[in-house]
Amino acid sequence: MIHIHNGAVGYRLDYAGRSVVFSGDTRPCNYLVDACDGADLLVHETFPTAAVLSQKAGMPLPVAEMIVHGAHTSPAMAGKVFERAGARMSAMWHLVVDHETVGPVFSEMRAEHDGPVVISQDLTVFNITKESVVARQATIDPFRWPVVGHSNEQGPPMNPPLEPPAWWAEALITD
Repeated sequence: MIHIHNGAVGYRLDYAGRSVVFSGDTRPCNYLVDACDGADLLVHETFPTAAVLSQKAGMPLPVAEMIVHGAHTSPAMAGKVFERAGARMSAMWHLVVDHETVGPVFSEMRAEHDGPVVISQDLTVFNITKESVVARQATIDPFRWPVVGHSNEQGPPMNPPLEPPAWWAEALITD
């Protein structure tokens, strides 16, 4: 992918006849569009509009424009990528979701693409079948303990604990 530094990556995952493309941090690029050939879902980074970023982050508009257009993907450009990529569903991520951001993002994106698009965030779940691609927001029990994975009786190989630094002896509260 093309980002501010060389080394950004995106992924295409194919499994059981279904495919998902994830952009990672990127500017709009043909590599991603090419990876979407026949894809069911494209999850593409989308930054707020430059005007919203400028206002919300308290930065000058030219700086916000440089960030949105020089290192990330604007909503309008995300719409162009969605249109070219042709995935069954597209999703925008890397976006602060609030009342001042969502409307302008959809407005700019919709000027370029009128297909199915959602905003995704942590815990967004996509159910992909031959018939449909459905997005939903997962819910969690905030009081549930984590599930510990299965291990053999010996457990995994472990390095011996490191010797604690000397300052711990004076700083640690033990009683």
